This record gives sequence, structure tokens and C-alpha cells, in this order.
Amino acid sequence: MCAFTPPGFASGQNPMAQDAFGFQDTDKTMTQSPNTIDIDALTDADYDRMIARLDVVFFSTEGTPEHDEMLQLADLIEAYEAKHYAI
Repeated sequence: MCAFTPPGFASGQNPMAQDAFGFQDTDKTMTQSPNTIDIDALTDADYDRMIARLDVVFFSTEGTPEHDEMLQLADLIEAYEAKHYAI
């Protein structure tokens, strides 16, 4: 299980300016590593939001922050699905 680090605390940013995935209100770029998110704490609504955000950043250009976010979201979604929708 991964330990949960509240968004913003490690980087000194205002944690109130980010949501549960580490998305900043201003640019919606993921700032939190998937390794610090507790998969057990995520809900189906969180999963739906991750899928919706992945749709936005899926075709991003390699080397951009959006591409890094896409890779992180893919890892989070894969871990969530393995935990909650195991075959």
C-alpha cells in the first residue's frame, strides 16, 4: 500500500489549491506522484475523474508536463482497476 501525502505539503504549495489527485485549480496539471496516493482511499467517482482527465491529456506531446501526467494517470488507473476490478 502506498502512503498518502496530502497535495502541496511536500512542495510548499497551498494544499487548498489542489484536489485529491494533485490537480491545480489553474492548469489542471497533475502535481502529485501516483506513488504517494493510497489506492484504497480512491472512490469510483475519483476513478471516473481520472478517466475523464486521461481523455484530455491522452494525446499530449512527449516531454511535456501533460504527457508526464498522462503516464501517471495511466499508472493510477491501472492500479485502481487491479485492486477494484480484478479479473
